[in-house]
Amino acid sequence: PEVPVVLALTGTDVYHPLRESARGMATARQADRLVVLQPLALQELPVELHPRTRVIYQSVGPPLPPHRPPENEFRICVLGHLRDLKDPFRAAAAARLVPEQSRLRVYHAGGVLEPPLLERARQENRANQRYRWLGELPAEQARQLLASSHLLVHSSLKEGGANVVSEAIALGVPVLASHIPGNVGLLGQDYPGYFPPQDTGALADLILRAETDHSFYHTLKKGVLAQQPNFLPDKELQAWKNLLQSLGLAIPR
Repeated sequence: PEVPVVLALTGTDVYHPLRESARGMATARQADRLVVLQPLALQELPVELHPRTRVIYQSVGPPLPPHRPPENEFRICVLGHLRDLKDPFRAAAAARLVPEQSRLRVYHAGGVLEPPLLERARQENRANQRYRWLGELPAEQARQLLASSHLLVHSSLKEGGANVVSEAIALGVPVLASHIPGNVGLLGQDYPGYFPPQDTGALADLILRAETDHSFYHTLKKGVLAQQPNFLPDKELQAWKNLLQSLGLAIPR
């Protein structure tokens, strides 16, 4: 082509389809620059592509007014569509293991991308008093739910770099996340809120500890606040400017 080509690798592209697609790898090799959403994604790319690859964290929308989580419940939100890859009911399962005296409530917002999971969501709504599936919410309502929660649970099995984790960091909402590269790349290697993928018991233990151990909850909060500078809009804008300048393109003022 007569103009530079930039290929953005988002979602789960970098962790599954790209590696197994000859066409996808050929496209990546032809691109002048590649963009990934978090640094651990580099490990999934051939070494030959590393010099042309840039990490650009996704910034988030304008800040919301301060939201205080409710005092009468320990609110956890799950923001993600119903897909097996998202392991969408892990928080609901963990809620069943938390002691009866807990004030835990799980609010799950997300549409149905895999129809067989719809009935599972309805059954969980009926049978689990600590879980409420809200269906798909407008983006702003989903952000408000996140901002008013004590925790976000993000239990994906594979992830390129979830925007909802970036949103939680920007809002200062602690995260309990599956220990996968897509989450670790956003939250940091030493973040204390990880659990092994699909490990319901480990997640339940973290939830109970976050609810009852104020020092641990503060450590989670401190961990997400430490990552906030990565997700500032000005930082993302500068990263894109640097990328374009590296291609010899003029940047308008």
